[in-house]
Amino acid sequence: MTVELKQMRYFVAVANQGQISRAARELHLAQPALSQSVRQLERDLGVTLLERHSRGVKPTEAGRAFLEEARAVLAAAERAEAAARTREEGRTFGLELAFLPTMMPPAERLLAEVRASNPELAVRPRELDFAGLLVELRTGSADAGLVCPPPDAPDLDVQVIGAEELFVVLSSTHRLACETELKFDQISDECLSSCHPDTPDWSAEVWRLAARPGQCPPPSDDAPRTAEETLLAIASGREIGASPGFIADQVDGLPGVVAVPLVDVEPVLIAVARRAGDVRPPVVRLFETARRLNDTRQPILGTTNTSTAARSRVAEQSASRRSAAQTIAGPRRPRQQPQILS
Repeated sequence: MTVELKQMRYFVAVANQGQISRAARELHLAQPALSQSVRQLERDLGVTLLERHSRGVKPTEAGRAFLEEARAVLAAAERAEAAARTREEGRTFGLELAFLPTMMPPAERLLAEVRASNPELAVRPRELDFAGLLVELRTGSADAGLVCPPPDAPDLDVQVIGAEELFVVLSSTHRLACETELKFDQISDECLSSCHPDTPDWSAEVWRLAARPGQCPPPSDDAPRTAEETLLAIASGREIGASPGFIADQVDGLPGVVAVPLVDVEPVLIAVARRAGDVRPPVVRLFETARRLNDTRQPILGTTNTSTAARSRVAEQSASRRSAAQTIAGPRRPRQQPQILS
C-alpha cells in the first residue's frame, strides 16, 4: 500500500487546524469528504492517527510520528517541484519568507528594506500558522522565517531586526482595564492565556511574558490555536494575554478587549531565522539586510508610532471608563519607549 501525497496533505491540514471543519475550509473540500479521506488513511495504515473529542481532534502518538514525516515528505516534494520549474524556466526564484498572520507590520517593514537595498532579490512572503512555521523552516519548505521572540535553538541562526514593548491584553470588564499602564506584580496572580500543545514554545513565549522567565502567571486550561480563539477567551474574562506593540495596535479597539502597556519588562525581540549554516546567496543577502535594519536603530514599520498610538488610545479609553464608573484617574507616569536592541 502506497500513501499518496494528497492523503498526507489532507492529514497535515487537519492536524495543523485541530478541527476537520477548519481544515476542510482551508483545503476547499466538503467536510464529510475530508473526514472520510482521513479515516481511509487510518484504515490503510492500520493505526489510529487522530484522537477525536468534542472540541476537535489531536494527533495520537502514532499520528505525531506520521505528521512529522509527512511534513518532511511534502516539503521535499515542494522543493523538487520548484527545482524542476527553475531548470525549465531558466531562472532563480529567490527565497520564501514565512511569517505569522499577526506579524504583518514587521514583515512589511523588512520587505520594504529588501526592495530598497536588494531589488534583484525576489522574496515570496508566505503566511503560516503557529504550528507550521518552525517545522517548515527546519524542513526547508521555507527559506527564512520572521519570528518574535527569536527561538533559542542550536539548529537555527537568527538575526535581530528590532524590538517591541509588551502590552497586556485584558477583558474590557477586567479590574485592571482602567489602568493606563501596568507592572508585572499587578498581573502576577492572573491566569495567562495558554497555547495549543502543537504551538512552538518560542511563539507561545510572547503570550507567556518571556521577558520574565520563571515569573510567568499560571497558564489557563484553554488551548487556543489562533489569535481569534485567544481573544475570545480573554474577552470572556477567564484569562489575560500579552503581545508586542505591533499586535496590541491591531487588538486595540476590538470589542471586549483592551491592551495596556507593561512597563517594567524588557522589550520582546523580532528577528529573522534560518537553518543553521545556510549560506545560500539569497538567504545571506536577506540576513545582511536584516542586520542593516537593526543597525539603523529605526522602528519596525514605525512601531514606535503604533505603540504610541495604542498607548494614547489606552489613556483615552481608560479615562472614559473611569468617568463612567465615577472614579478619579491618578497622575500619569512617563512610559518607556520601544527600543531597538542588538
